[in-house]
Amino acid sequence: MEAAEMISGILHPVPVSVVSSILATAMVWRAGVTRWVLLALGTVLVPLTMIYLWKGKNFFRARENRGTIYLIGVLLAATYSSASHLFSAPSPVPMISVSVPVAGAVFAGLNLRMKISVHTGVMSGAATILTGLEPVAGLSFLLVPLVGWSRIKLDRHEPLQVLAGAVITPAVFLGIHLLGSS
Repeated sequence: MEAAEMISGILHPVPVSVVSSILATAMVWRAGVTRWVLLALGTVLVPLTMIYLWKGKNFFRARENRGTIYLIGVLLAATYSSASHLFSAPSPVPMISVSVPVAGAVFAGLNLRMKISVHTGVMSGAATILTGLEPVAGLSFLLVPLVGWSRIKLDRHEPLQVLAGAVITPAVFLGIHLLGSS
């Protein structure tokens, strides 16, 4: 179980989201990336860190807080999205920044009916975004089953919940991309 806990902790949705946002921004706009990294840090990482320090790690683990956590995530992603539009972020940052809060809202809505693995959803979403920007990043999809295995091994999810998480985020991102490019 130690390996599963380590994988689940290291590839937790928060660091995966922050790292993939920074990587995606760097891939999109290699010159002048500092502004977009600071924007991601200021609108997502700093507020999440403050909430974590204020509420503690058990706040993020407690199932009864799931609705609040989704709301916080969607609001932070929407803040990043709005700021990227306001500051004329290079394409496809606005499309990505719209996809993330929409995927969060879909997860939140579905989570009212069933439990879905956010860990695999975020990992597959990050892999989808990064692969769309740089095909070699497709290797990051190899982490999705690893994260899924850890969630099942830790008895946090059933296989169907892991599969749902892994499929929903890329489907939402693809749908938004197709709508945006038509």
